[in-house]
Amino acid sequence: SLNDQAMMYVLGRGVKQDFKEAARLFSIMAEEGREEAQANLGLMYEDGKGVKQDYKKAVYWFRKAAEQGNASALTSLGAHYAKGRGVDKDLDEARRLYRLSAEQGNWQAHRNLGYMYKEGEGVRIDLVYALMWFILASSDGDEVADSEVQDLSNQLDKSQVKEAYGLVADCLVNRFVGC
Repeated sequence: SLNDQAMMYVLGRGVKQDFKEAARLFSIMAEEGREEAQANLGLMYEDGKGVKQDYKKAVYWFRKAAEQGNASALTSLGAHYAKGRGVDKDLDEARRLYRLSAEQGNWQAHRNLGYMYKEGEGVRIDLVYALMWFILASSDGDEVADSEVQDLSNQLDKSQVKEAYGLVADCLVNRFVGC
């Protein structure tokens, strides 16, 4: 498929690494409405790989993929709203997008929500809730989140840590909905 070919060019597997060719192939599929290609093209514009860096175009493609429910695109779009890159900064929208992605089990969204609650970005600081999100991200192998779990577990008392683990259990039982 074109997506596989494009990824070969991104990674330089079996072919010489060529971001321009990858972007060209992703563009063909993105215009056809393929969410994976739209998300990947958004990343190309975000990073300026194979195309001129353009946050507005990155947001455009992330939004197209997010409208189809692509978890990675939802997280990437949320990050643009959180930082005001290519769109006006809007922490409520960032949190909404992260939550939609988190409900699909996306560990990056879990980590980003953890930081929002840890640092009070658009929400009241809630270290128990932050710990819950970091535990969820850490359970998928996220080493950064694992470090945050260790730090917060040392800051909070035992009952708060126990509460966070109880919230994690509820999240998992409910398949991340309503966390």
